[in-house]
Amino acid sequence: MIEEDVTLHGHLPTGQLELGIDIDDFLAVVNLGKHRNYAQQFQVVPNTMESFCEGVSWQIVLYPHLHNATALPLEIRGDSILGIKTPTSPEVDIDLAAWDVHQLGVSRKHLCLRPTAHKLYVFDLGSTNGTYVNGLPLGGSQAYGLRNGDVLTIGQLHITVSLVENTRPGLVS
Repeated sequence: MIEEDVTLHGHLPTGQLELGIDIDDFLAVVNLGKHRNYAQQFQVVPNTMESFCEGVSWQIVLYPHLHNATALPLEIRGDSILGIKTPTSPEVDIDLAAWDVHQLGVSRKHLCLRPTAHKLYVFDLGSTNGTYVNGLPLGGSQAYGLRNGDVLTIGQLHITVSLVENTRPGLVS
């Protein structure tokens, strides 16, 4: 299990972060992961055994910064495409349509999550509105190793990532 405390040094700013997110809402979302019971059902993605990368698996929970949207617990076992599933993009593994994000600039195939033994990487798939990690743009050919509490911005949707567990003992980053 990954256990990471959110430690704040010095004065805590009030109001908005650079992402336009209320600081209190952001900290509430980040701290949810620390106290949450993870005995919930994780959706395995992709759901085919041939995509299982050398036994590497990451359990994560995605917390959308939306009112009345539920967290999405996932077990990432191979390259997993995140976006909005449509008849023309059935290969999407993580469908965000349930969060009603159609008007937020999320592409059909927006980004990919790639598990490795040491990190869970994210990279943009050439989306129209781009992918940002903690407010910084993620270039088209650039991969980023996610850390607990990172905020992904896809279109206008902000998602806090909670890394729960890496199934290869001793390799948790």
